[in-house]
Amino acid sequence: MTRSFLVLAALVVALPSCRPDRPKLPDLPAAFNTLPLPPNAEFLGRTGSADALMLTFRTPLIADSAAAYYRTLFHADTSYRVFGDTRGDAGEHAYYVEIAKRPLWIRIRPDASSGGSVVELTGAVVAPRDSATPPAPK
Repeated sequence: MTRSFLVLAALVVALPSCRPDRPKLPDLPAAFNTLPLPPNAEFLGRTGSADALMLTFRTPLIADSAAAYYRTLFHADTSYRVFGDTRGDAGEHAYYVEIAKRPLWIRIRPDASSGGSVVELTGAVVAPRDSATPPAPK
């Protein structure tokens, strides 16, 4: 295991108890079906609400290269379904994808302080659907 992964695992376990005034964040498996970390990821932090979790990382890749990494990943792994692929004016990239019908938002933005980029991965808690309940009328 890489040092970054070990640090990430320790922080994910330790951080929820740091501030009592924060909402209880979901655990990793509740919010993410999979966690597609950027190359050479450095964990920066986590935030969210009871029904969503955002993990922030820094990568030495510039934003365009990090975006290309994710596009290649999505193309190579057919379990990802890309529903949104947007490029902003400031060199930012944003994706909305689903994997196994679970939402995943990825935002990549340039990081002037490091020369690389910051990647935000946001997953949502999806309640299991009750197969006995018919869908609501439209």
